[in-house]
Amino acid sequence: MADGWLALTKETNMTRNAIGIETDNPGNYNTKHNNREKKLLETAREDTNIEESFDSPAVISAFYDTGLLQDSALAALDVFSMQTRSAHYTVNVQSVNGTVINTTPTVTATGLELEVAAATNSVLGWEISPGTTFTTSYAGKTIGSFPGGKDVFFEVVATITTAANSEEFIVGWRKSAPAIAEFDDYTDFAALRVDASADIQMETILNDAAAATDDTAINMTGGTQFTLRVELTNSGKSRFIVNGTDYSSLVAAPLTLDSGDVFIPFIHLITTADPVCIINSMKCGTM
Repeated sequence: MADGWLALTKETNMTRNAIGIETDNPGNYNTKHNNREKKLLETAREDTNIEESFDSPAVISAFYDTGLLQDSALAALDVFSMQTRSAHYTVNVQSVNGTVINTTPTVTATGLELEVAAATNSVLGWEISPGTTFTTSYAGKTIGSFPGGKDVFFEVVATITTAANSEEFIVGWRKSAPAIAEFDDYTDFAALRVDASADIQMETILNDAAAATDDTAINMTGGTQFTLRVELTNSGKSRFIVNGTDYSSLVAAPLTLDSGDVFIPFIHLITTADPVCIINSMKCGTM
């Protein structure tokens, strides 16, 4: 009886530890995780990093803030969700021209095209965030409480065919809040911005102050891939990296984001015409 009970106990323990049990002595299987297994499981449990190449169709939801269906007219600041193979996204309609029907970002052979057009009845701006725009977003990071105290990053590889048609293309981190039409009206953010002259600038706002803009002296070349990466430290400092080079030292008045504030990664596009803006790939999470 005792032997049977012991055997059942061992079998139950093995069932509970079915993932990744290792042994250096075949035949003597452990009933508890070793340190390497514990670290592996901890990493898997805490991993919220996203690596996205938009290699699957995007599934678009109904517009969840207004209840609109896909065949309804879009208005500025309507919100819907998008799912790919790698992640879920909140998609905000930033600006429209006329009455817009059935317009969404579209997966192409080279990535996700932010669909806009100069003609009447078109979207002229988008904002996309992995996860939600709420403080509960799985992609959101709380200043001062980053996982393991490690730095976090948001990196976007993009191609814009005609920079002059893009009033603002922005990649970075902003304080969690519903999307608004004008980028500079966010209360807190750290971002890289490509303007209509193709200048790549570093722009920041802290506690609803005026925006501070510093030029990297780098220009985006139309039709050529470029990489924008914004990193945040646990203490709230920012780093701005373009095509692998850190330009943070050019920021005249570096700011420190407030501890306890939740920041979410975001891509923001406002246009005057169709720039043919494609997100070739995207990464974000803990470094």
